Amino acid sequence: MLGRSSALEGATPALLSNGMETITITPPEERTSTPALPLQPVSPPWIYRPWIDLTVGCGAWSAPLLLAGFYFANSYGRGWSVAFYFLALLSNYPHFMATVYRAYHTRDEFEKYRIYTLHVALLLAVAGVVTHLWYALLPWIFTLYICWSPWHYTGQNFGLLVMFARRAGVSPTETERRALRLSFIASYILLMLSFHTGASGDALILSQTSDA
Repeated sequence: MLGRSSALEGATPALLSNGMETITITPPEERTSTPALPLQPVSPPWIYRPWIDLTVGCGAWSAPLLLAGFYFANSYGRGWSVAFYFLALLSNYPHFMATVYRAYHTRDEFEKYRIYTLHVALLLAVAGVVTHLWYALLPWIFTLYICWSPWHYTGQNFGLLVMFARRAGVSPTETERRALRLSFIASYILLMLSFHTGASGDALILSQTSDA
C-alpha cells in the first residue's frame, strides 16, 4: 500500500486504486491554473486604407471640387453644372441605389424602415405628381431639399467620427458624445443662416430678400 508521505514526496504523479476507480494525485508544484484566454486582436482603425477612407468615405475629394466650383461657377456656370451632374451619376446615384437595394431587398429590412420605405416614399411620389401639376410648389420643395441635404451630411459626418473613434479604441462618454453632436448641429445652423441671409441667386431657392 502506498503511504501518505511517499505520495506527497514523489516527483511524479501517483496512482491510487479505489475499487474500480484509479485516481491520479498531482504534486502541488505541478498543478497549474487554467491558462488565460488569448487576447482578442484589436481591429485596425481604418476600413480599407487611410487614403481610401479619408478620400472616398469621409469625402475629402469634395474639397477641391467645391474650391474649383467657387472660382469657376460664375464664368463657366453651365459647363460646371453639367460636370457636377456627371460626377453625381458616377458617385451619388450608385450610392443611392445601393441604399434602395438594401432597404427593399428583404422583407425584414423593408419592415424595419417602413416609415421610409413606404410612407416617405409615397409622400415623395405624391409631391412629384403635385409639383408637375402646380409649378409654384417647385421652389418650396427644392428649398426644403437644399435645407435637408446638409442635415443628412451632418448626421453622416457625426456617425463617421464616432465610428472611427471606436475603431481606434476611443469610447467617448455620454457627455462627450452629446457635446460632439451639439458641435455638428451648431455648424449646420450656421450654414442655414448663411443660406437664408440676403437675396437668393437662384429662382428655385427661396430666401430672405435684401429689401425686406
